[in-house]
Amino acid sequence: EVESPEPGSPLRLASAMRLALLFQAGYWAMGFIRARFGAGSVLLGAALIGMLDIEALTPAKARLARMPGGASLAGLGIAVGIASDTALKLVLALGFGAPEFRRTAAPGLLALLLALVAALLASGAFGWP
Repeated sequence: EVESPEPGSPLRLASAMRLALLFQAGYWAMGFIRARFGAGSVLLGAALIGMLDIEALTPAKARLARMPGGASLAGLGIAVGIASDTALKLVLALGFGAPEFRRTAAPGLLALLLALVAALLASGAFGWP
């Protein structure tokens, strides 16, 4: 007879604590980047944090949106973070994925990335008409 493993915590407290720590690290990182390098660097920070943990980017940008003139920059930051996250996933799928996975994942990720970039360019967010 095979014994089933003991069930873990139904609340998954350890996972919740790790996620809370990642969110807090995202807040601190975005605050540091903005204070140290100015508002223009927010997009660079969003791209970097987006590659590491896209979920931590959203609350950090929500705080930025409450500042005067920050709503459009926050939205743009989230879009840039999503694009960098998608680009990283595409690179990982192509570089480390099994052939079947590459054939399945790469076209969808590429289409999503191209749609994100096209939407950003069409919005005029970067000064491109």
